[in-house]
Amino acid sequence: MPVRRFLVLFLLAGVATALVLKGLEALITLRPVSMKYEIEQKLAANIASGHYAMPPQTFNERALRWQTVADLKHSPDMVVIGSSHGLRVDGAMLNEPDLQNLSVTGGMMPDGWITTDLIARARLRPRIWVIFVEPWFFDIHADIGLWQQRGDDAVAFERQLATMTKPELPPVYGPRLKKKVLPSLFTPLTLSPVIDWFEKEIRSYRFDPNPPADGELHGLALRGDGSFFLTWEVSEPETGSTRLALRQFAMDADRYRYGNYPVEDPVLWAYFTRWLLFCRAHGSEVWLILPPFHPAIYGKIVATPHNQLGTIEERTRALAAREGMKLIGSYNPAALGLGAGDFEDGDHLNDRGLTRLLAHAALTQTEPAAIRQGAAR
Repeated sequence: MPVRRFLVLFLLAGVATALVLKGLEALITLRPVSMKYEIEQKLAANIASGHYAMPPQTFNERALRWQTVADLKHSPDMVVIGSSHGLRVDGAMLNEPDLQNLSVTGGMMPDGWITTDLIARARLRPRIWVIFVEPWFFDIHADIGLWQQRGDDAVAFERQLATMTKPELPPVYGPRLKKKVLPSLFTPLTLSPVIDWFEKEIRSYRFDPNPPADGELHGLALRGDGSFFLTWEVSEPETGSTRLALRQFAMDADRYRYGNYPVEDPVLWAYFTRWLLFCRAHGSEVWLILPPFHPAIYGKIVATPHNQLGTIEERTRALAAREGMKLIGSYNPAALGLGAGDFEDGDHLNDRGLTRLLAHAALTQTEPAAIRQGAAR
């Protein structure tokens, strides 16, 4: 074959290969959500059916929660929305067998909005909404940004809250919505999206969410009510949690989670209030939870200049009293009688601590769930 013809064919083959790769990249980017989170769909199917689910080391918590809402066969009696502070809350802690925990690590208000909107659109009507009041909700500069995975839904719900009553609120998260970047012929050619997709498809196909045949649970697991639990206990909770809390505080990392920022944003407070009123619109109750901080660092936290924990708690208590909402907990562990043995680190309670935090609320849940459900029917 003449050299010239070979070079032409080689060039054409290269162009054709590049076009095929670009086409695959576009198809991968534009594929529907149902094709992006197959592992999370398998996990959600177990949870929505009330069964244990064993997640892999890495998975998308938000996609799992959204899919769980889509798979629910009836409206849960109680829904829990929070950050990592609420991941381990289970039905037994609140004396509520029909609970669904939809908390996500690093949960922002827009994450809660998306979940709330999905529940409302599915025509599910929880009897009680349990919402963790996170200090960073009212920091205008705090934004982890993972809500952008369903950013259009978050912004649409924000608009709904903004116009829910007068005065109309200015958008906060709408202007932050990032446009989806689609591949084009002029973007650099890379095999990474195709390779990543292929690896994920193999991983999804092989993944089994069910516990092992011998029934032994190892590592992280999910209960049928969506709560997380570990199959081992951390040793030395008294001293271990204290050392970890002090180290976390000394590292000065994620200061917003301690409520350390110059001013609470009044617009975010207004959005928070309207969100709660939206949840209550169909006759539901709203319970607010203030998650405490470790006793070894709470004093240091509130002594920090511009710390907002005290004012956030005061305003939350006033809001709960004004709107007739139940308030549980306090950022101050001493007010709850909690010690180092109730914490696993600086701001996360262990199972014992969560049980103690929620004990009073659990006592109010004295009417058997079966009777409540029968009355509802």
